[in-house]
Amino acid sequence: MKMTLSDDDLTHRSEESDETHLPDDAFFASILFEGMTSKDRSRVKQIYVDEIVTRYEQETSPSKRVTAAQKAQIKIDIIKKARLYAFDEAQRIKTHQVVRRKISDNDPTFIVLQIGPEEDPLELVNFPTRDWVQFGKDIGKNTHIRDLQVQLFGEVNAFHVDNEHEEEVEEEEDDVTKEDMRQFFQGVSKNRSIEKLSFKHFHLFSKECFRILGEFFKTNKKLKSLSISYCMLGDTHIDLATALAGFDSLTEFELYHRHENLPWEDMNDEKAAVIIQALSGHSRLRKLSLSGNQIGTGGCAALATSGLMQNPNSRLMELDLNDNPINDPEHLDADLGAKFLASMMLGNTSLTRLNLSCTDIRTNGWIAIIAMLRSRNCRLEHLSLSTNQFDDATFKSLSDVLSNKLTLKTLELRKCNGVSEAGLRAISSILQNRAMKLVKLDLTGNAQVNDNVAAAFAKSLTKNTSLKSLILDDNNITSEGWATFSQALCNKASYKETYNSNHTVQEIRFHDELPEDLEMLLECNRKNSVSQAAKKKIVQNFLRSVKMCGN
Repeated sequence: MKMTLSDDDLTHRSEESDETHLPDDAFFASILFEGMTSKDRSRVKQIYVDEIVTRYEQETSPSKRVTAAQKAQIKIDIIKKARLYAFDEAQRIKTHQVVRRKISDNDPTFIVLQIGPEEDPLELVNFPTRDWVQFGKDIGKNTHIRDLQVQLFGEVNAFHVDNEHEEEVEEEEDDVTKEDMRQFFQGVSKNRSIEKLSFKHFHLFSKECFRILGEFFKTNKKLKSLSISYCMLGDTHIDLATALAGFDSLTEFELYHRHENLPWEDMNDEKAAVIIQALSGHSRLRKLSLSGNQIGTGGCAALATSGLMQNPNSRLMELDLNDNPINDPEHLDADLGAKFLASMMLGNTSLTRLNLSCTDIRTNGWIAIIAMLRSRNCRLEHLSLSTNQFDDATFKSLSDVLSNKLTLKTLELRKCNGVSEAGLRAISSILQNRAMKLVKLDLTGNAQVNDNVAAAFAKSLTKNTSLKSLILDDNNITSEGWATFSQALCNKASYKETYNSNHTVQEIRFHDELPEDLEMLLECNRKNSVSQAAKKKIVQNFLRSVKMCGN
């Protein structure tokens, strides 16, 4: 039995063999990397080997003992692992030094900087805690950085965020503190080249930080994009709003709060409304993403009165309200939030992308939204209404409106609760208008998509010349339903029927394998123009000796 070190759990044993996988451990790195003497290194190595052996023998039958040969192999594995670790660590330090030099030397080729804590392995560039303040100063002097991304991973409680009651908390020597961040921002505030600034998993915002950032926003005329996601704000939402109201250059703004480690009360409808209202002066805003902020009636009212969409000169092209409880059952009019949204979009001509997924909008709210979609001013190209509650009548009305929405290119209706087979069949009529430009339709996770619904969509595809992707993951289609799609892509009744089949769809996605003949037909559509695909299908159908998708 051979024993080797690996990344598996302690003494994980394969059911198919007697091979034992021993654990990897950061401790072995000290064998080569901590500057030990040869004597001390040998002693530590032996201690580590003995510990592994002891654990192994405790977890297995007492009759199975580690042999001397196996112990020798363990020592060899430890040395190999330690050398790899030492090499990786040396490369990491070298990367830090190179990046730091590029920043301080104002290297014109270094325009994107992503920084985070030293221990996070996923970051593009990780810096030790002690370097945050100095990096802030270096960034402030730099004139070439365009994109600055700041990330601080870790548990929220570890950062001791309490803006109302500052607590005396014993901190580790290497902990990032609010004072570190204040000095970091103080340095960054001198920069005049940053166009895009983003914070992710950052839980050390303070009133002073936003005051400093507010000055930075005012003086840096090049700043166009600001993103704050998965961040702990505490009671600093007013300070963030004040900073946002102090300048007007943004073209993109993202505030995404939902995260399992963030307290639910850290963001609510009232706080979101304050922040939204502060954006009213950013008339050049093109993209507004407000996912996961508990926006309800108040937040929707703030959007409606902010002028971001009702202004005739509005440039807003993308609005993302995914994962917000817009329907408010505690309000006298639970659908008022959706009505606010519909009213503000009714006269808008700039919006091309709208995400209202997971917003809990109900029937009366959908009536208002559908009326907005019917407006001639509505020029949406991408619409997502997934994970919401519908009924068949609403789906039928939605289908009628979208069938004539000739600007629409992508439509997402994933996991639509409350819709029966009849409602889903109604949606298929969207594809029958030959003037439609719809390229992608996503119906993932609708359990009522069965063979009958598949047949309705297949029939509609015979009249469609725009759709390229139909996504049907997690649905209940059998071989009978797939056969209708195969016929839609290649009707073998006659030359004419084959020629008039669908030669546009290139992807039908399903959680399981598609029938081979359907896959071949989709491949033929992908690899050829419409006219070429039609000819190849005719040749294959009526001259079987010729390979269908050959050159």
